[in-house]
Amino acid sequence: MLDSLASDYAAIFTVPAVAGSFFFIARLVMMLIGAGMGEDFGEGAMDDGGLDHGGGLDHGEGAGTHDHHGSDSTQAFKVLSLQTIAGFVMGFGWGGLGAYRGLEWPITMSFFAAIAGGVLIVWLLTMLLKSIRLLHASGNIPIDAAVGCAGSVYTGVPARGAGRGKVRLIVNNRSRIFNAVSAGDELPRHTRVRVVVVNRDNTVTVAPEEA
Repeated sequence: MLDSLASDYAAIFTVPAVAGSFFFIARLVMMLIGAGMGEDFGEGAMDDGGLDHGGGLDHGEGAGTHDHHGSDSTQAFKVLSLQTIAGFVMGFGWGGLGAYRGLEWPITMSFFAAIAGGVLIVWLLTMLLKSIRLLHASGNIPIDAAVGCAGSVYTGVPARGAGRGKVRLIVNNRSRIFNAVSAGDELPRHTRVRVVVVNRDNTVTVAPEEA
């Protein structure tokens, strides 16, 4: 069995098939372990969970912050690039080996079959990533949606210009936590507030909610 995989031209396909499969599976396992430990593309946690693209904390979602969006995309691109290369090498090897040994095609035809196998794997990975991105995007809520929403102070919000606090808001029927500044006086914990405006630094300006 091993002789048939290494003799003649078979080694041209066997080596990339084995090496590509090993690297691909190893990277996949590392990604799954990292996700299980909360290291989802370098995402940082904060209080009850991670901040989303709008700067708000989405309980149960754990999306990355807007400030980290660029680094997340870069990291995701690096992971995709490594997985793509490994996937192509793996598809090339097994596709060529299947054609050369399984179908007993000539080496030239087997080589083209190997390329087709690699391209197929890359295409499947691209479609998978696109689906994941669409699924991830569907769970994010723009911070602008917080305007006018009511909630309560999560951690005390200092008076205007004295610093930031946090507020818990209900945005699109989901509980979220946002960095907040006061429109006036200091707002102690549990004070009922309403968002007046969304700021350029991804904070929200809040004021006490009228009774």
